[in-house]
Amino acid sequence: MMRRALFRVARWMQVGAALVLFTLSCRFALGAVRWSIERSARPTLERVGNAPRGKEADGFGLPSVPLPSALLAPLGSATLAQDKANERVYLMVSAGPERSELFVDGVFKGHSPFVGEIHCKPGEPVVVELVPEDKAPIRFERTCAAGTVRVE
Repeated sequence: MMRRALFRVARWMQVGAALVLFTLSCRFALGAVRWSIERSARPTLERVGNAPRGKEADGFGLPSVPLPSALLAPLGSATLAQDKANERVYLMVSAGPERSELFVDGVFKGHSPFVGEIHCKPGEPVVVELVPEDKAPIRFERTCAAGTVRVE
């Protein structure tokens, strides 16, 4: 009789432990999904100007190493020619409501306020659209120029 009671208690303890383990794993999974969604919704901030010289030129503590041309060859001459025609320009957007979706030439770049790099041809127009959650889209047109394009 005592043995049967011990087996029942052991069985209920196993069921209870399994329920606790299941609850904890669901909680961690939910936390990971929320963290991933929040991280993808944040604007990507990139380094603007005054990058350190020397060993830590990339800003992340890693030495910057140029890629050998043999690695770039498979990209094709059209891609390399396009990269030469386009210029890396910094875009700074502080206009409109915060957390508005930001599109540059129809491509989603993040949320406002925004600081990051874009590629454009000097002298050509750059169309910046801010799409607030509950309002009409706001459209800005700026000319691509070396340095920084500001939308304020």
